[in-house]
Amino acid sequence: LNGMFTSKGVRGVRELPLHPSLVLCAAVLAERGGCRGLTEEDLVQRYTRVCRKEGLQALPRGEAKQLGQSLVDCGVMKRTSDKKSRSVWMHIDIPVDAAAEALEETPLFKHALQDGMRIS
Repeated sequence: LNGMFTSKGVRGVRELPLHPSLVLCAAVLAERGGCRGLTEEDLVQRYTRVCRKEGLQALPRGEAKQLGQSLVDCGVMKRTSDKKSRSVWMHIDIPVDAAAEALEETPLFKHALQDGMRIS
């Protein structure tokens, strides 16, 4: 179990800049709320709500969408496509509890994740 918490992805969470961390926080809240993956658009909307709830300015929609790619690049999330609906889905690619634990090392995210069920 300890190996899971020291994986490359979890280490990557600890090193994320603020806004990619906020996107991941939104994804963790969604997963905890029962969503098993989000469209890119849903993820951006949830990220914006997390920012608003925490009193932070969200990045413009186009820039926020690009944050998902940074999470894919560091091994924290994966992107899949649904050819039938032409949707792009984002999924957390590490254990959700491990992502939450790594985020909660920062007080901002600890607050957001503890209070988060109301914003997801």
